[in-house]
Amino acid sequence: MTSPIHIAGDGVAGLMLAATLSQRGAEVVVHGDGAARGGSYALVHRHAGRSFRTNSLDDQIWHAACAGLERFVDSGAVVRTRMARPLSSRAGARLGRSVRLAPAVTREHIAPFGECFVYEPAYVVDIAAALGTLAEDLDLRMARTERADAIFAVGADLAADVVDRYGGHLVEFEGSVPLAVAGGGLHAVPTPRGVCVGSTWWDVAEPMSDDAAIAQLRDRATGLGLDLGAALRVWCGVRAVNRIDRRPIIGWLGGRFVVGALGTRGWYWMPFVASHVAHALLDGTPIRPELAAQRLLQT
Repeated sequence: MTSPIHIAGDGVAGLMLAATLSQRGAEVVVHGDGAARGGSYALVHRHAGRSFRTNSLDDQIWHAACAGLERFVDSGAVVRTRMARPLSSRAGARLGRSVRLAPAVTREHIAPFGECFVYEPAYVVDIAAALGTLAEDLDLRMARTERADAIFAVGADLAADVVDRYGGHLVEFEGSVPLAVAGGGLHAVPTPRGVCVGSTWWDVAEPMSDDAAIAQLRDRATGLGLDLGAALRVWCGVRAVNRIDRRPIIGWLGGRFVVGALGTRGWYWMPFVASHVAHALLDGTPIRPELAAQRLLQT
């Protein structure tokens, strides 16, 4: 009998990886304490950076992300919407220099943000609902421990010399927003109760208080013309980001096979990464050089 594959972490990385391996016939045990399944929201869209330029890897990742997220749309755990990038923001100005490379992007006046680059689809993920759906569908063995002698370590808690760790806040406010928007140092998405706004980044050595984060996000939202009401819910957490090229780390690192450094883009990366890792583990397919952990050691 083949030994089960143990996965440390039951957030988006762990559960998507478990789902993909399980679909391939592997027996999987997930280790986690449920802390990763918070009730906040994630925004996934095609051009999260400051350029519309893409490459073949970007195209594959986005195709996988759309296919992975569409399965949650009918249940309401994921909402499909449009994405706006205001031209008035610094990022919007830089996007304008590459917009000719993205024929699907239009330029529209969107109140209250003014002139925006607009494209679709964008996805708003109700994290608790989506992860709950994944866990229910998997019929997995769940080991509820804080630590495990696991084959994989996944998620944001990655201790490595090439990783930077940042804190951030998301706040759900009373109010409304007509579509997802990113610019002026924040992103905002519509929710059933109002509008979820993030992110306020801070050094993990000097955490920012909830009150300070709420004030900063409200100030940034005002700069975009967005009028927010009372703060309804607040979330904060830590992200691990690969400082070399900001792509995930996949492969053997520090004696463990690691899938990590997803930053704020776990829902964007993981449908592609999970399939890629499953092929590597079960079929012996090499890890893509752009993602392999060895590239960091060589750098």
